[in-house]
Amino acid sequence: MALKEPTWFGTLFALLALAAAQCDISPLQLAWSNTTVSDDGLAVTRGIEVGIGTPNQIFAFRPATTLNNTRINNVLGCGSASNDSCVGGEGGVFDPSKSGTYEVSIKAQWNGSQIDQESSTGAYVYFNDVVDFQSNGHVEGFPLVMDSEAGGGRLSPFPLSAS
Repeated sequence: MALKEPTWFGTLFALLALAAAQCDISPLQLAWSNTTVSDDGLAVTRGIEVGIGTPNQIFAFRPATTLNNTRINNVLGCGSASNDSCVGGEGGVFDPSKSGTYEVSIKAQWNGSQIDQESSTGAYVYFNDVVDFQSNGHVEGFPLVMDSEAGGGRLSPFPLSAS
């Protein structure tokens, strides 16, 4: 019996298996918990605790399957960081002036996904910053979108989309 030539699918599978065998990055384990998202400790919400910026500003992310980009809320949407009911309801708010690693970008040159739709009433800021995933990971230059529309990014979605 003659051997068949390898198919493109078989070759691709072999390459993927080889790449997976060489990958030594363990899965990112993220706990769901009550998270304090304000400096005074009074705004608490449930979600996946994530720190953004240097020093970290704390967020409680909620998984979202409809977005490709991580959206966070601007502190100006709550009036101030001391508005605990708003800050807690938003899952945390971001103040760019408090982050030494905040780098704003124009959308065309930003390294995030260009797929997400923008609201006609929204005001979006595309930027990169340091992101800390609990004790499991640290990423510099992580792409983020700051939504300045009131309630626009409610509960800070953590995208789980295919893109």
